[in-house]
Amino acid sequence: WAGESDPRIVFRNVLQRPRHKAT
Repeated sequence: WAGESDPRIVFRNVLQRPRHKAT
């Protein structure tokens, strides 16, 4: 994995751990 900097990683992280409500 390139790192959490990648948008794909962030997207997956959001799906796994939705810290804030995605609008």
